[in-house]
Amino acid sequence: MQQLITSVDYIRHETSAVIQVYFLQSWRQDDVTALAEDVFSLFDDVTLIEHAQGADIETFHIRVDTLDLLVNFELYSASCWLEVVNHQDTDSLRYIFENVNKKLAKCE
Repeated sequence: MQQLITSVDYIRHETSAVIQVYFLQSWRQDDVTALAEDVFSLFDDVTLIEHAQGADIETFHIRVDTLDLLVNFELYSASCWLEVVNHQDTDSLRYIFENVNKKLAKCE
């Protein structure tokens, strides 16, 4: 299967951080499930905890090893980002980013 993710960026704010995900092409709400599966495939040990769908955002709560993450898809801006559920885990997001980058490099 073709990798839909082209790249990721680590964005650090004063008190938080996110991993911004970029896809091969623009997407619509109908594409979110396939895109989410592609994001999940970046992790060796991932468990889906919850999926919430609103009018303009879909959020997947996942557990990667022991770390809880939110995978957010904002429909109007066609953006996707990962963030930690617990603020004290923010530093772990950098480690996740580095591993995801390595995995994406192997797919090229």
